[in-house]
Amino acid sequence: MFSTIRSKLFLIFFSLGLLPLLISIFFAYHTMARTMTIQTNEQLTKLLDKTAEQIQFYFEAREKEIVLLSNYPFIQLSFLQFEFGQRLDTVKRLVSDYEKKNRYFNAIHLIDLNGNLILTEPEIQNNGTSDGPSYLNDPTGWRSMIDENLKTTFIPGRDGVSVPVVLISKRVYDFENHQLPVGMIVFDIHLPSFTQFVSSIKVGARGYASLWDHRGDLIFHPERSAMPYPGGPGKENPGLSALIKKMVNGEKGRGDYEFNGIKKRLIFTQCGVMNWRLSISLEKSELMKDIITLRYRMLSFCAVITFLIVLASYAFGKSLSTPINRLIDGARAVGDGKWDHFILVDSGDELSSLADEFNKMTSRLKKSVQEIMALKSFNEDILRSVPSGIITINQALEITSFNASAERILEMSGTLLNQEKYSEDSSLTSFSSGAQEVLKRLRACVKNNIIMANRHIEQTYASQGQEDTPRVIELTTSALKNVQEETVGAIAVIRDITEKKRMEAEMIRVDRLASLGELSAGMAHEIRNPLAGMKTATQILAKRVSDAPGKELIQGILHEIDRLNKIVTDLLNFSRPKKPLPASVDLSEIIERSLTLVWKNMKQSKIKLVKTVDEKLPRVFVDREQIEQVFLNLLLNAVNAMPDGGHLNISIKLRKKEGTQERVGKKISLRSLVPMVPVKQIEVVFQDTGHGIKKEILSKIFNPFFTTNPGGTGLGLSIVQKLLEKNSAKINIESVENKGARVTLAFPIMESNDSLCNGDINAG
Repeated sequence: MFSTIRSKLFLIFFSLGLLPLLISIFFAYHTMARTMTIQTNEQLTKLLDKTAEQIQFYFEAREKEIVLLSNYPFIQLSFLQFEFGQRLDTVKRLVSDYEKKNRYFNAIHLIDLNGNLILTEPEIQNNGTSDGPSYLNDPTGWRSMIDENLKTTFIPGRDGVSVPVVLISKRVYDFENHQLPVGMIVFDIHLPSFTQFVSSIKVGARGYASLWDHRGDLIFHPERSAMPYPGGPGKENPGLSALIKKMVNGEKGRGDYEFNGIKKRLIFTQCGVMNWRLSISLEKSELMKDIITLRYRMLSFCAVITFLIVLASYAFGKSLSTPINRLIDGARAVGDGKWDHFILVDSGDELSSLADEFNKMTSRLKKSVQEIMALKSFNEDILRSVPSGIITINQALEITSFNASAERILEMSGTLLNQEKYSEDSSLTSFSSGAQEVLKRLRACVKNNIIMANRHIEQTYASQGQEDTPRVIELTTSALKNVQEETVGAIAVIRDITEKKRMEAEMIRVDRLASLGELSAGMAHEIRNPLAGMKTATQILAKRVSDAPGKELIQGILHEIDRLNKIVTDLLNFSRPKKPLPASVDLSEIIERSLTLVWKNMKQSKIKLVKTVDEKLPRVFVDREQIEQVFLNLLLNAVNAMPDGGHLNISIKLRKKEGTQERVGKKISLRSLVPMVPVKQIEVVFQDTGHGIKKEILSKIFNPFFTTNPGGTGLGLSIVQKLLEKNSAKINIESVENKGARVTLAFPIMESNDSLCNGDINAG
């Protein structure tokens, strides 16, 4: 960590100067913060005690007033007047005057011994609803208050909505017999007249005081419009609830809690009136405001001192470390290949001499490296330019070099090729089968010291990403030897000859089809002439035979002659299909025409048709009759594949041209023999739910005379293939046995149709 001269100098300054100062400031801050906190808590507690005394004095004054008023003769005589049914106008006027002079009351009530209200001033219209205080019509409550001579009663608000009530009651005695109670006078205290002592307490910007009853219900809270709040605001706050519980139990103290994500402190004490409680709640941030200010000042002081110490150590260290850093930067620059970098140290000491020697060494290294890089670049250009893949390994079985052609041919990523070793077979599982074979043969060369010069191996393997698609590579492996003729590794040269093999197979297939076509054409003409004579003679014979068995036999002969004639016709169409006459056509119209011809067969086989056609499809240039024949053959094949019913989905969609590789096996692609430049294509898809095609025969379905239908000729798909080739279209067939088949036809759309319009079409 402290490996540089500058950092070591800073460590010395920090240990001897800054660290002791920081420790002293730390302890001083904590001492002052603790003292300020204690003083603040004591001041707030004294403020609560003073407020409690004010409330106590207030209620003592109201009790003195009610005692004095209860002894007035006009109050004592009012109960006797009420008993005899006399009007109480005089009493009412006197009470009203008293109430108006003293704004401490909501109302003054006179209650008889039965708990009946005989006078209220000011008069309150109360009909038992929420328009008036609920206690006015509660004789039971009045009678319980009469039992005591002087009593202060607190009535909480209903459901935390209505306003709470504080009543001071005093028993009234008879004017002549001062031992005989005649009723009771009650003061309904105006809450703000005493809660003003609580509301006037302001601590900081958001601190406030609250008044609680002995059960923990709020009597006054500056943020509550309706009091009390049942259970207090700590009902769902465990921290506040615990503090309220202590306060209700008569304790005096303080505590912290969290409310709505804000940390607060609650300071509480007792209030003698009716065993009430007083509390102050304030945010700890306000409580700690002065402490935080002190902290910021001390931190600022520490920052200034630290800055000065760092600045001093930096300036002192820089004078020593600058020459050394220049040497380090120069060495790093040379290491990064910046051979022209010059190190300038003019200190005039040993470091300056070291810099001069380093500059001379750099010049010599530059010349040597340039020669090596030129040779390396030449070798890399050769390796990169050759189309064949090249891989080399060393004696430790590590891949030492490979080119892009090897990655492409063997389908290996550079990440895999950069792994360290491949000494075990398990380490090759992430490669393709061809790559595994190449690496195994390279290892064999190294382990067994085998020289395999000019030996070619053709390896067929499944290409990754193209299931069941074989690829063929030509592999040449040989040992690598140094000038002492010691084996230092092995090299493999790989060529991808898949396309070459495919073209060879295609040329053989085309040659065979051409020969078969010539043979078929000659045979067809030789067979058709005798068939015509046989059919004519059989038809004449049918007119002469009258018995049913004979007619049935002759009809069978005619049916077989027609069947043989159809085979000959199909053979002619296959061997020498007529030249297409392309025109601008709508494929959806041809589909509709073809469906009309096979609709009866589909209905008999209970086949459900689902057709999807894109809107505004462009027209294509094809031979209408030939494409209609293609569609008809494919529809009949689908119907024959679903004799017990099923679903036939036909879709016509516009697609962008994709350069997909031709597939052999599950998918068979026919590429156009016409030199066109399509940018888009229309796909026509026939998908059925029939019995499907077995995997092992899928590659043979386009061979002439190959069929799985006992009544078929085996030329249907061969003719479809020929007609599509003549019209520059492609066909892909995918099938899963017992799940159906999917036939996709791709018709190209040309960028320019000039050649088609001029009749320049190479039909093959």
